Amino acid sequence: MKLSDEDAAWLYPGTSVEAVVDRLLGLGIRLVGVTRGAGGVRLASSAASVDVGAPRVQVADTIGAGDSLMGALVQQLVVRDLAADLVGGRALTSVELTEIGGFATSVAAVTVSRHGADPPWLDEL
Repeated sequence: MKLSDEDAAWLYPGTSVEAVVDRLLGLGIRLVGVTRGAGGVRLASSAASVDVGAPRVQVADTIGAGDSLMGALVQQLVVRDLAADLVGGRALTSVELTEIGGFATSVAAVTVSRHGADPPWLDEL
């Protein structure tokens, strides 16, 4: 599940991002991502939680950043053959979360550096 820190605050007013993540994991969600704009993303599984910073870029347009990040996370789960692990119940480790989060934030950074929702092609990364 991917949501922004603003989404988390709207859904659970007065609750910290960490507590929202814990609540969602407690509901059985196996991977939670909370985007924080220029602050990067928090990724969590039942085994680990990591904060991955966002690369610094000149922002042209924020439209599409969250969708780009989510698409990159899904792509990484498939490419690294982790999707089946999640479905099977294996929790991702802090190393795995950090690696897929780094890729995803780099994709989102390229997206916000362009006008319009224009995510990068794989060969542009």
